[in-house]
Amino acid sequence: MSNEEIEEGVKRLKTIEERVRWLLKNFPATRNDDTWLLIRYWKHFDGLPVFIPDKFIWGNKRLTSFESIRRARQKIQARGEFLPTDPKILKRRKKMMAVYRQYAREE
Repeated sequence: MSNEEIEEGVKRLKTIEERVRWLLKNFPATRNDDTWLLIRYWKHFDGLPVFIPDKFIWGNKRLTSFESIRRARQKIQARGEFLPTDPKILKRRKKMMAVYRQYAREE
């Protein structure tokens, strides 16, 4: 992965960070619930037409957090099990590792 590709990826992540900051400021409930934050992000910035009844956000039928599911998948695949079947996905994830490392180093 070239330095330009890494820099472009970091710019994209900074844009995402700015958007998340806006959501946290304008929708205080997103500060307490990552699932709600994710739904708001997808709805406001990605145009996802979504309606989820409040009982799935605040009630006893809560949705499993995206991060919990993603981490479980990541842990399974880190052990070499059930790796992506699409070589393009595997390649993209490896490339993004470099981008995330650079992004994490920056303030």
